[in-house]
Amino acid sequence: MSDPKIHTYADGSISYWDLGTGPCILMVHGFCEDKSMFESFLGLSKKNRLIIPDLPGFGGSSIPLGKGQMKTYAQALHSLIQALDLKDIHFIGHSMGAYAGLELLDSYKPSFKTFSIFHSHPFADSVAIRKKRQKSIDFIHKHGTSAFFKPFFANLFPSSKQSLFTEKIEALAEASRDISAAAIIYAQEAMADRRDHSKTLEQFGGITQYIVGQLDEIAPADLGLQQILLSKVGLFHLIEDCGHMGQWEKPAIILKHFQELLKISETLKR
Repeated sequence: MSDPKIHTYADGSISYWDLGTGPCILMVHGFCEDKSMFESFLGLSKKNRLIIPDLPGFGGSSIPLGKGQMKTYAQALHSLIQALDLKDIHFIGHSMGAYAGLELLDSYKPSFKTFSIFHSHPFADSVAIRKKRQKSIDFIHKHGTSAFFKPFFANLFPSSKQSLFTEKIEALAEASRDISAAAIIYAQEAMADRRDHSKTLEQFGGITQYIVGQLDEIAPADLGLQQILLSKVGLFHLIEDCGHMGQWEKPAIILKHFQELLKISETLKR
C-alpha cells in the first residue's frame, strides 16, 4: 500500500489514501476511527479507485477549531473532491461518516452515483442521545482520554459478543490513543447538533444502500427499517449476528454487498 497523501485546504489538511484505478469509491470512517477502518475492503481497489480520507481531527488530518459542526467535515470532503476532480462517486459512510456524507450531499450536491449508509441513519439525535453525548464530553473534560477509548470501542460491538473481540477492542483502543480530547469533543458536538437529513435522502436521485446490523446498539435496526422508505431506489441489507462494526464482525458479507451495489449501478447505467 502506498503512503498516505496530504491535501491542504483553507482550514487545514487531510490525510488520505488514493488506491487503484476505475470507478471512484469515496469511503469515510466514523467517530474515533480513521481510514484504516476500511482495510477489509481494500480489495475493491483491483477494479476501482478508492479515496479514503481521515476526517478532520482523526488519523493524519488536522484538528478543526471552534464548536463542533458537521458542515466542517463536509467542507473538508468537498475540498478534497474538488482538488481530485472526482466524478460519479460511490460514497460509503460508516456511522458518523454517513452523517458527514449526508451534510456534504445536501450542501454541495457532489456527483454521487450511489450512497451507502453503513451502520448509520439520516435522523437527528434524540434528546436522550444528546444527553449521552454531553455526558461523554463532560467525562473527557474531567478525566481526559486515557480511560475513554477501551469502553467506547467495546460498546460498538454487541454486548453478547464483546468477549469474542477482546483483542480487536484492545487494538482499536491502542491505535486511537493519540486522538486528542479536542477532536473527540468537536465530533460529539457536531453529531449532537447535526440536522435531520431525511429530505436529503428523499431528493437523492441515485441508489441508496442501507447496511444494518441486526444487533447494532448504536444505529438500531428499527432506524434502519425506517430510513429505507425515504429512498427513490434503495437496497436494504440486514446483517445477522452483527453489531455496529461490520468491517470487523462480518467483513466478507459487507464486501459482497458493496460489490453487488457497484454491479447494480453499472447495470442500470447501461
